[in-house]
Order: sequence, then structure tokens, then C-alpha cells
Amino acid sequence: MQEREAASASEDPDWEVLAQSVVQLIAPDCEQSGSGTIIGDGRLVLTNSHVLHAGGDGPVCEAYAGFTRRFDASPDDWQPAELVADDLSRDLAVVRIADTPTGVHAPLQVERGQLALGDQLTILGYPGFGDTQDTLTFTSGRFSGTTLSAEGFQMLKTDALLDSGVSGGAVFDRSGRLVGVATGGYEGEGGTLGAVIPGSDVLRFLAEHGLHSEEGAATSGATRQSGSAITRASSSGGIGDLDSEVAAERAERGVHLVQP
Repeated sequence: MQEREAASASEDPDWEVLAQSVVQLIAPDCEQSGSGTIIGDGRLVLTNSHVLHAGGDGPVCEAYAGFTRRFDASPDDWQPAELVADDLSRDLAVVRIADTPTGVHAPLQVERGQLALGDQLTILGYPGFGDTQDTLTFTSGRFSGTTLSAEGFQMLKTDALLDSGVSGGAVFDRSGRLVGVATGGYEGEGGTLGAVIPGSDVLRFLAEHGLHSEEGAATSGATRQSGSAITRASSSGGIGDLDSEVAAERAERGVHLVQP
């Protein structure tokens, strides 16, 4: 057991390096902000659709992406972000920036999540902290199961804190692989669970819009372990094929998706 724990510790991802691929998105005219992850050729940023729409589902806002080299420094390089792919029902969007700032902001590859119940998830983004959202925040929790959105898409649940502004943030597995997008929380009588869009649905969205996160992107994280006992968090039939009536039934029981 000690040898296994030592091996796992030696393969911990370099979170400070991965943090350089996570950006802050702001829409000043709409007075809202969120997070995003650099993918594709380095000029695409993956985020939530509601980050880019006034009030979450209104007109498209003029947006900017902010970059920083240090996790403890505020973004200081801002670039206009043009919306190139959008799906309000899935709450996914991609913006294009004119050019990635010179430096270490490497694009990441979205991967299909293969998670066992209780696996650790790490979220990098720009949630609110007091009156500011000026530096990146690291939070972590456990994969707590799956549920459905009101639109019938499967969501991953986590007990990690997903606060306002983390929407669109990067969700990593314990090896540092990008396996999802933070989108909000499920609020019930007993408290709130974080909601994550799984990587399999992100890949489907990117394919439908002719975008591929693999082009020019690096696989993040430590060396993968083969033969580990894991189960797929997503159904093989496709996330978009799940029954929306089940989601409606859960909503009637007081389980609601709250977007930060």
C-alpha cells in the first residue's frame, strides 16, 4: 500500500503549469465573468455558454480573455474573444482570440472522463472571493455520481466548491487530464453539489461544430496507469440521448441547477 501511495504521489500533476492554460473571461458591458480553458491550436477557449450571454441566456456579450503566467497574479494580458461555437442547451461555448500571448499558455486536450465513484476532481478557475475575482483558485472534491440537467444531458456531480465565476473552469482528474467543464451546482434541501459537464459531451459538442481539441494540444497530467479499475462516468449511448423527463421529475423534487 505504501509503495502504491508513493508512486501516486510521484505522478502528481504540476498544477501551476496547468493553471497557465486556464483564463479568465469577462464581459464588462454585461457585468459578468467566468473562466475558460485554452484548447485546439492555442487560440480557442472552451467555456460555458451562459458566461457569454447577458443574464445567462440573453444577447451575446462582448467578451475578453485574460492571461497570466502566475497563479498568484491577476491576468494582465487581455485579448478580445470572438464567439465561434455556442450551444445554450448544453451550456458550452468556444471563443477565438487573435493570438495566444507568447509564453507558456499551452492548449490542453479534452478527454473522455473515466471515473470511479469517489475519484478526486480538481477545478481551476476564477470564482468570486469577496468583491474580487482577480486571481486563479484551486479547489478539489470527489466524483459524487451523475445526474441530468433540465435539458436531459448527463452531468457529473462533485462535492467540490463551485462558486460564482468558476463557470467554464477546467475540471481535471487525479492525473491532471482535462475531463470536464465546471458549470454550476445542484441545490437541494440538504445543500449544494457542484455540476460538471463531462468530457465526452464536450467532445461531442466540439465535433458538431467542426472543432477538435486535439489539434496542437497536449495531453496534460502524469503518465497514465494501465489496467486500473475504473468505470465510465458517461453512458456509451451518448449524453444527448438521455431522457429529459427524468430531469423534469428531479426538478419537481426540488433539485435545481444553479449556475455560478
